Parts: sequence; C-alpha cells; structure tokens
Amino acid sequence: MDHNSQKEQYENLPPNQYPHGIYQPPFRPSEAPGKGLASASMVMGILALCLLCFDLVSMACGIIAVILCGFAKSKGNRTSAATAGLICGLIAFAVSLAMYVLHWDPGIIGF
Repeated sequence: MDHNSQKEQYENLPPNQYPHGIYQPPFRPSEAPGKGLASASMVMGILALCLLCFDLVSMACGIIAVILCGFAKSKGNRTSAATAGLICGLIAFAVSLAMYVLHWDPGIIGF
C-alpha cells in the first residue's frame, strides 16, 4: 500500500472515525468541576478569620466564602476545601457579627 492510497483512505472516513491502528485517548477534563470555586471558598474563609479585627471586612469575606462554597457544591464538588471554606466563613461571619454588635452596644453584655 503506497502513501497516496493511505491518504485517500483517511480523507474518505466520516468525521470522528479512525481506521484500526490509530489510537485516540479518551477525553478527560483537566480538573474536577468546581475545584477552583472550592479553593476560592477556602481562601476567603481563611482570609475572613485572619481579618477578624476588621469586623465589616471579615463579615464580607465570610459571606463570600459561604456563597462560593454553595456554588462549588452545586457543581458536584464535595471536597474538604469546600467544607473548610464553609466552616471558616461561617465562624468568621458569626464572630465578626458579634464583635460588630458589641462594639456599637456594649450594654448588651452588662458593661
């Protein structure tokens, strides 16, 4: 079989079909769906915990972490990074909210 007849054989094939002997590996996505969202949620949750002395900034970062975790879990990502983002975000939000309320009304706890 010469080179021209092989070329004609390949050109006459229907789309996405290959003759025997040519291997095409199956398609695999490069990463799990929602992996970036889970990582971003974890980063925002940790950042929210680190910024607890700035109560409004920490509260905003905590809310963003919880929202990103929700998006990651809705895409099917159930990794520990998404869970860590959720937990850190909720803790930071609760603590910063308590600090904000106590800062503006210290009489709540009897001072």
